Amino acid sequence: MLPLAVGSDGTEPILIPLEEIGHLLMAGAPPVVRDGLLHAALLSIVFAYSPNQVRLLFLDQDSTTQAGTLYTPIPHLLTPVVTDSQKVAMALRWADREVNRRESLLATTHSKTLVQFNQLKTESERLYRILIALNELSELFLSTNDPAFSVLDSLETLLTRGAAVGLHVLITTQLPETTTLDAAFPPTLKRWMPARVLWAGIWTPSNPLDGTSHHHPWIYQPPNTRALLPFDGVWIVPRDVAQVTDYFAPPRVATAAMATALDTLTGVEFEATMQRVLQHRGWTVSLTKASGDFGADLLGTDPDGTTWAIQAKRWKDSVGIEAVQQVIGAQAYYRTQRALLMSTAPLTKAAQELAQHVGVTVWLREDILSWLADDRDRQKPEMPSGVSMQPNRFDNGLDPEIGESSTEQDPLFLESVQLVAETGQASTSMLQRRMRVGYTRAARLIDAMEERGYIGPQDGAQSRKVYLTAEDFKQLLGS
Repeated sequence: MLPLAVGSDGTEPILIPLEEIGHLLMAGAPPVVRDGLLHAALLSIVFAYSPNQVRLLFLDQDSTTQAGTLYTPIPHLLTPVVTDSQKVAMALRWADREVNRRESLLATTHSKTLVQFNQLKTESERLYRILIALNELSELFLSTNDPAFSVLDSLETLLTRGAAVGLHVLITTQLPETTTLDAAFPPTLKRWMPARVLWAGIWTPSNPLDGTSHHHPWIYQPPNTRALLPFDGVWIVPRDVAQVTDYFAPPRVATAAMATALDTLTGVEFEATMQRVLQHRGWTVSLTKASGDFGADLLGTDPDGTTWAIQAKRWKDSVGIEAVQQVIGAQAYYRTQRALLMSTAPLTKAAQELAQHVGVTVWLREDILSWLADDRDRQKPEMPSGVSMQPNRFDNGLDPEIGESSTEQDPLFLESVQLVAETGQASTSMLQRRMRVGYTRAARLIDAMEERGYIGPQDGAQSRKVYLTAEDFKQLLGS
């Protein structure tokens, strides 16, 4: 029934049966709050169904949160998350054609629904369901106002005929007022999205809230009824999503989602995370209670029996000599043999020279992400047979203009990854120069590597970070 676990009414969980209602509209709330509920709905599918049963097509038009980028590693994806507005329109046109294709297939067995069709087929012949998550409807209409990229016809096909053949649409929008929906969403389409989840305080005049509803931030309006069911929504933050999706990432590669999760840790959470990483590498580690110049965050003994005083902090700015002096003082105070400084920020030149002079071992952001990736892979469960570890691509009727879906089939993709891994540099101009390709092709190769977590995002004038080493590349080829 494709249950979406979105919250609780105080006594019972709220499970929205997407298979029964067909499609769902999530409206209102600040983007970050609404994304929390969207994550809960999508993870409900990831937890409950294999990619052989349900695939995800994520069309992310929310330019503020870019929630879809967190899902890059999961094998449920039909294609890497689509963010470009014109490519979103192309993806919707592909979904329109997929509805027609599936209707033709169902007609060959005289089936009216996907359930009937799959009952007549062997396991290998059955069709999976497709959940199309369209994040931020209003931005899509604003960015695709050119008639050449109109999405209304495709949406009408999906909302009126898609559910019967296994295509379900989950739409979010920050502007749920009736006037806005009427302007952006024609009444003919609104009738096919009767099920809605609304942020409390936003409702249609014909369905006023009663007094008890104000204690709950969300309201679920089931289809074909005027009933309003208030509930407390599940709050899922990016770090929670990364803990799930990173299990599907390529071995020993720190993903962009992992880097995002690292940046959101509090100081206490960072210390606990570093303690866990060290313990999984065979260390005996404990927290300290001392503070000040002679304090350390952690005390550890490595597998060789060497004792360590450890400073593990999330600095936002560069780390100066004071941090090195503190961990040196902690080494003397606790009489350990070595000192270790773990930092998410780079050291100043003076701090680097001092650490090298006194023998302080330094783990910076890249080292920490590498250990986190290794830590993740040590805990990674075995995948069910038949489930791919790589994002899946459109299977039929792919629009070639979408681009992202075919980049890794580019014969130069592996060569470009190897070049980046061996040089430690990742830029469009470098690929153009070294591989003698055009700008468009080089840019697509760089984008594909970023989506897979091999390299970091563009950060202004700074060079992209490369998370994949030459040795990692050899391991990927051998896997």
